Amino acid sequence: MTNTLAEQSVNQSSPSTGALLGSISAEGWLTISLDGRLTINEVESWQPELINALAQSDHLVLDPSNLDAVDMAGVQLLVALRASAAQAGKTLRWGTAPRGTLRTVLVSSALTTTHEGPPNLGDDPFWCGKN
Repeated sequence: MTNTLAEQSVNQSSPSTGALLGSISAEGWLTISLDGRLTINEVESWQPELINALAQSDHLVLDPSNLDAVDMAGVQLLVALRASAAQAGKTLRWGTAPRGTLRTVLVSSALTTTHEGPPNLGDDPFWCGKN
């Protein structure tokens, strides 16, 4: 069973920095810029930002274009974000398809089976950037 962000936030003690949220477009899409690192060392500070994003908009866009590093803890947080958005009836999509290290970790975690290009049969198109 996948935990949602709300379930994970029970033990959360790090304050929100407000640094990763972009503006809300005229259509109501809030862009979340995944800048820097999304690893086990940063997940605690990312979590409140993502919870805040879910509270601010019904439509979220993940922009991974400036993501320098990611590990399984970061991917778990993204999986929880997706589950939380679905549970709340909100829309989550990629601004650009996951590439580089993020795509490699997605393949390692079996969320997709291809390093580049279109999804293979059985892949969840979301994790390949096919919203």
